[in-house]
Amino acid sequence: MTSASLLAALAAVAALSLGIGTRSDGVRLAVTPGPSYEIAVVAGADGRLAGSYSVTAEREGASGRSRSSQGGAFDVGPGETDTLSVLRVNAASGDHVWAELVVRWPDGSSTTDRYEATVP
Repeated sequence: MTSASLLAALAAVAALSLGIGTRSDGVRLAVTPGPSYEIAVVAGADGRLAGSYSVTAEREGASGRSRSSQGGAFDVGPGETDTLSVLRVNAASGDHVWAELVVRWPDGSSTTDRYEATVP
Protein backbone atom coordinates (compact mmCIF):
# COMPACT_ATOMS: atom_id res chain seq x y z
CA MET A 1 0.00 0.00 0.00
CA THR A 2 1.39 3.41 -0.96
CA SER A 3 1.45 6.27 1.51
CA ALA A 4 -1.16 8.15 -0.59
CA SER A 5 -3.59 5.22 -0.52
CA LEU A 6 -2.96 4.74 3.21
CA LEU A 7 -3.76 8.41 3.85
CA ALA A 8 -6.94 8.16 1.77
CA ALA A 9 -8.03 5.05 3.70
CA LEU A 10 -7.34 6.75 7.04
CA ALA A 11 -9.29 9.85 5.95
CA ALA A 12 -12.24 7.66 4.94
CA VAL A 13 -12.23 5.91 8.32
CA ALA A 14 -11.99 9.26 10.12
CA ALA A 15 -14.88 10.65 8.08
CA LEU A 16 -17.05 7.65 8.90
CA SER A 17 -16.20 7.82 12.60
CA LEU A 18 -17.08 11.55 12.65
CA GLY A 19 -20.37 10.85 10.89
CA ILE A 20 -19.37 12.93 7.84
CA GLY A 21 -21.30 11.96 4.73
CA THR A 22 -19.63 10.01 1.96
CA ARG A 23 -19.49 10.70 -1.77
CA SER A 24 -22.59 8.53 -2.26
CA ASP A 25 -24.58 11.03 -0.18
CA GLY A 26 -26.31 13.88 -1.90
CA VAL A 27 -24.63 17.04 -3.04
CA ARG A 28 -26.12 17.48 -6.47
CA LEU A 29 -27.49 19.80 -9.09
CA ALA A 30 -31.26 20.27 -9.11
CA VAL A 31 -32.35 21.92 -12.37
CA THR A 32 -35.76 23.42 -13.13
CA PRO A 33 -35.97 24.20 -16.86
CA GLY A 34 -38.01 27.02 -18.32
CA PRO A 35 -37.49 30.45 -19.85
CA SER A 36 -35.36 31.07 -16.75
CA TYR A 37 -33.48 27.89 -15.82
CA GLU A 38 -33.05 27.55 -12.06
CA ILE A 39 -29.88 25.63 -11.22
CA ALA A 40 -29.63 24.80 -7.52
CA VAL A 41 -26.94 23.02 -5.51
CA VAL A 42 -28.68 20.84 -2.92
CA ALA A 43 -26.93 18.96 -0.10
CA GLY A 44 -28.43 16.35 2.22
CA ALA A 45 -27.46 13.09 3.89
CA ASP A 46 -28.30 10.75 6.74
CA GLY A 47 -25.00 11.74 8.39
CA ARG A 48 -23.16 15.05 8.62
CA LEU A 49 -22.00 16.29 5.22
CA ALA A 50 -19.10 18.75 4.93
CA GLY A 51 -16.78 20.01 2.21
CA SER A 52 -16.60 22.77 -0.37
CA TYR A 53 -18.13 23.23 -3.78
CA SER A 54 -18.02 25.32 -6.94
CA VAL A 55 -20.82 25.53 -9.49
CA THR A 56 -20.70 27.12 -12.94
CA ALA A 57 -23.62 27.64 -15.30
CA GLU A 58 -23.35 28.76 -18.90
CA ARG A 59 -25.75 29.64 -21.71
CA GLU A 60 -24.80 30.02 -25.34
CA GLY A 61 -27.09 30.96 -28.19
CA ALA A 62 -27.97 33.46 -30.89
CA SER A 63 -27.83 36.39 -28.44
CA GLY A 64 -24.35 35.48 -27.18
CA ARG A 65 -22.87 33.73 -24.20
CA SER A 66 -23.28 34.16 -20.44
CA ARG A 67 -21.49 32.47 -17.55
CA SER A 68 -22.04 32.57 -13.79
CA SER A 69 -20.18 30.87 -10.94
CA GLN A 70 -20.62 30.47 -7.18
CA GLY A 71 -19.02 28.37 -4.49
CA GLY A 72 -18.09 28.01 -0.86
CA ALA A 73 -17.83 25.70 2.10
CA PHE A 74 -20.76 23.70 3.49
CA ASP A 75 -21.53 21.72 6.62
CA VAL A 76 -24.99 20.13 6.68
CA GLY A 77 -26.20 18.33 9.79
CA PRO A 78 -27.50 14.75 9.92
CA GLY A 79 -30.88 14.34 8.23
CA GLU A 80 -30.93 17.96 7.00
CA THR A 81 -31.24 19.21 3.44
CA ASP A 82 -29.85 22.61 2.46
CA THR A 83 -29.82 24.62 -0.76
CA LEU A 84 -26.25 25.90 -1.02
CA SER A 85 -26.59 28.07 -4.15
CA VAL A 86 -29.10 29.02 -6.82
CA LEU A 87 -28.13 30.29 -10.27
CA ARG A 88 -30.68 31.54 -12.79
CA VAL A 89 -30.02 31.44 -16.52
CA ASN A 90 -32.39 33.09 -19.00
CA ALA A 91 -32.54 30.99 -22.16
CA ALA A 92 -34.36 31.14 -25.49
CA SER A 93 -35.31 28.40 -27.91
CA GLY A 94 -32.20 26.83 -29.43
CA ASP A 95 -29.87 28.02 -26.64
CA HIS A 96 -27.50 25.51 -25.10
CA VAL A 97 -27.45 25.45 -21.28
CA TRP A 98 -24.95 23.58 -19.15
CA ALA A 99 -23.92 23.46 -15.51
CA GLU A 100 -21.10 21.75 -13.66
CA LEU A 101 -20.80 21.15 -9.92
CA VAL A 102 -17.49 20.11 -8.36
CA VAL A 103 -17.56 19.01 -4.71
CA ARG A 104 -14.30 18.76 -2.76
CA TRP A 105 -14.35 16.39 0.23
CA PRO A 106 -12.28 16.59 3.44
CA ASP A 107 -10.20 13.58 2.34
CA GLY A 108 -8.94 15.54 -0.71
CA SER A 109 -11.08 13.71 -3.27
CA SER A 110 -13.73 15.34 -5.43
CA THR A 111 -16.93 14.45 -7.27
CA THR A 112 -18.64 16.12 -10.21
CA ASP A 113 -22.26 16.49 -11.32
CA ARG A 114 -23.18 17.90 -14.74
CA TYR A 115 -26.30 19.08 -16.55
CA GLU A 116 -26.61 19.85 -20.24
CA ALA A 117 -29.59 20.68 -22.48
CA THR A 118 -30.65 22.47 -25.61
CA VAL A 119 -33.75 24.59 -25.08
CA PRO A 120 -36.63 23.31 -27.24
